[in-house]
Amino acid sequence: MFNTQASKEALRSPQSLKGLQFQLLSLMAFKKITPYAEEMSELVKKSRIDTKKFGNTLALRRDFINEYKKFKNGEREVKWINTDDSTLNPLRKYFESTFLEKKLFASVNMMNDILKQDVVTASEEFDSIVNTIFGEIYGFTTITDEFGNKLHPYETVFDKQSVQNMSNELENTFRHKMLFIYGPKIYDRMTGIDSSSDSFDYYQSQKDRGYSGVIDFTFGGDEDVMLDELKRIWNGNSESEDPYEKNSIFENIAEVISILENSDLEDRRGDYKGLVDENGRVINELLNYLRPQPANDKFDIPRLLLKKTNRNTATSEKSKLMSAFDFMLEHPSETIRRLARDIAIYAYYSGYNTNSAYSFFDLVPVEYRRQYDDAIKEGVENF
Repeated sequence: MFNTQASKEALRSPQSLKGLQFQLLSLMAFKKITPYAEEMSELVKKSRIDTKKFGNTLALRRDFINEYKKFKNGEREVKWINTDDSTLNPLRKYFESTFLEKKLFASVNMMNDILKQDVVTASEEFDSIVNTIFGEIYGFTTITDEFGNKLHPYETVFDKQSVQNMSNELENTFRHKMLFIYGPKIYDRMTGIDSSSDSFDYYQSQKDRGYSGVIDFTFGGDEDVMLDELKRIWNGNSESEDPYEKNSIFENIAEVISILENSDLEDRRGDYKGLVDENGRVINELLNYLRPQPANDKFDIPRLLLKKTNRNTATSEKSKLMSAFDFMLEHPSETIRRLARDIAIYAYYSGYNTNSAYSFFDLVPVEYRRQYDDAIKEGVENF
């Protein structure tokens, strides 16, 4: 079939008997070499350690190692052979005798050692939980490593975005659980409040504190109160006698902006100084950054979009936004303070502090989100 002259004749007459025979032989040859081509392609993918192609997030690196172990130790459709007299598994020899495996695990382990004191996803326990859940969903396979140990990696997840999304959701769940386990006691220590007391009333405690100081993202550890407050923030509470609570956060933002823009010169120079200029133009960076979006065909529920996505907001801009946030949280007006606190709570519960396009929990000033930060730190230490 590789006779040059015969090949030329077949190509000149593709519909002839010889032409059809040549095409059939070509397809058969292609079918035979395809497994070898695919195997070489996999080898190249698993060897991209030196070019930092083993994932740019903890989730993707965890998935790469799962696939790497299966490729190195599992049964292969193609038989690999050594070019010398070595009796070692050829693939194991290839990875272990070069710098590839050492670099992979040295870099990943070093990164995890640095991060695991502050990031739950860098811990071995989280790895184990993720591998178990992925295995339950996609199935397990069994391989034997170079030391004779039986390993049970999960089957391949071809959509790597699914790997990242599922890992993010698991991380969100763990962090939220940590917040509710450790957060109430931390808030109590910070404020001198006893939220575990039978007489404790979250709503009254917020009024007594003038809607100021560190924010309680757990609502006293009461999940029923949490649900009621989130409903109020997103939808408003039409049954409330408090005019502020009747409105959703989206309506309250619009109302505050309207009040500022239509205020008189005396208020612009006095109570609203720093929020609006003398010409009635809103100058608070946070209010100008947020874009309330009502429910529509694209979004089932209303939401806060941003003037720029999180990733496109420069560090210098974020510093100004955090300062503007702080200004509202400390403002003399109770309405402004309440709105700022609702915005902070929305920022957490709308994205659980993930690094997504419209997340902005990182803009909440550190002083006000201490409960969350300390709860996660304590949770990681006790994980």
